[in-house]
Amino acid sequence: MPARELDPQERLDWLRLARTETVGPVTFYALLRRFGSARAALDALPRLSRPVSAMSRRDAEAELTALDRLGASLVCWGEPDYPATLVAVEDAPPVLTVLGNPELLQAPTVAVVGARNASANGRRIARELAAGLGEEGVVVVSGMARGIDAAAHLGSLDTGSVAVVAGGADIVYPEENRGLYDALCERGVVVAGLADGTIDAIASDHAPWDQDSKRLPFSSAACGIVGLETLLPLSLELFHNHHLELIEVLRRLTINPARILGLEVGRLTPGSPADLVLFDPDTPWQIDTDRFRSKSKNAPFDGRPVQGRAEHTIVDGRTIFAREGGV
Repeated sequence: MPARELDPQERLDWLRLARTETVGPVTFYALLRRFGSARAALDALPRLSRPVSAMSRRDAEAELTALDRLGASLVCWGEPDYPATLVAVEDAPPVLTVLGNPELLQAPTVAVVGARNASANGRRIARELAAGLGEEGVVVVSGMARGIDAAAHLGSLDTGSVAVVAGGADIVYPEENRGLYDALCERGVVVAGLADGTIDAIASDHAPWDQDSKRLPFSSAACGIVGLETLLPLSLELFHNHHLELIEVLRRLTINPARILGLEVGRLTPGSPADLVLFDPDTPWQIDTDRFRSKSKNAPFDGRPVQGRAEHTIVDGRTIFAREGGV
């Protein structure tokens, strides 16, 4: 199918449908095939077997206005600026936020990613590898994380570098990479699948595995990490790094997941279960997988300094955890 640029109304409809709760990429394209257009799909949502409420027109217009102020654009699947290599992916994001030079998204690309806590030698090799790829006309794609990602971007800034980020295109994480982010916006391109504020819920997806299941080759290794000890401190980084207010972090950990799943939990109301976590948001400590209470130790954050830890956990009025020496 030849690339075609959507008109402003179509773009607004695509954004509204893509941002609708419970409508992921697979569902988005299924609705598009069934009803013929995003507009028709939006009209049909209330009549589906599981009715959902679409993103409001006002919220969609506000997002587009915010992108315009940022100097970014919304690119939809099938448009000329949509990444060429992503078009063939079955569950490619229907809409992307693009900040910078979109022409780089049509060039041959190679992803260079790696450890955040990389050695100096590892960072040097990544930077030289990225520079060499750039000299051969290949655009380097990475994730703007610290360590190998940042080195890959620095090595390819002069020849073409694409940062694919997990949050909004205006969110700089980690903060130490702000200079890199500014350079990418000016000389490369930043791509995001989410708008600022789109992440409504944070879940641990606690998936413990024995060490033998994790030490297999990557394609055969079991998916998932333990989240019992790390969910809270890692989520609190959003607060300590000034991305979200503390109450917004807690919202995404408690009432928002409950609302999405239709559960009457995650809130303090008369008659509701007394499920509480008492925590100190500022306590500094270092993640040590050897000291995990979880029987599994598969976590990529071993040795990471963090702030904030749970002191007491109460479920249905019963204390099930109290940190030794805690409050």
